Amino acid sequence: MRLLTGRFDKLAQRIELRPAWWSVDLLLGFTVFRMLGLHLLSIMLWSAALVYGGIIPGWAAAARFAALSYTTLGSHLILTDQWYMLSPIIAISGMFTFAWTASVLVSIVGKCNELRAVVRAARQQRRDARRQATITVPPGDPAEAGGAEAGASRSG
Repeated sequence: MRLLTGRFDKLAQRIELRPAWWSVDLLLGFTVFRMLGLHLLSIMLWSAALVYGGIIPGWAAAARFAALSYTTLGSHLILTDQWYMLSPIIAISGMFTFAWTASVLVSIVGKCNELRAVVRAARQQRRDARRQATITVPPGDPAEAGGAEAGASRSG
């Protein structure tokens, strides 16, 4: 999770330098998928421990047991007496990991909202600059001088 937030912060700094709408949404989407990947990795690690520990034979059954325990849904599989506490341990690890992820996600969404404000301000600056460029006539412009001469000749 620490690596994920560090990467997010680094990419957020880039967005502040070159603000664009799509970049904020893309950053948020990739970050959420990376968080999902962390949870799936945790489930796979628990599955590997179950298979290699000889507790549950077969990857599919171990993955199902780990996923159901990790998400605190519980599984229909009942482990032997020596391993009966493993399911609650997996559930506790899942609860803590989900809570940690949720708190980090709240922070990341807040930062994305700040980035959107930066993008909105940069967009408004570009619009204002374009309006100024089309409204103002540079000094010494021939069209401006011609207009003044035409007005002077009419009055004389």
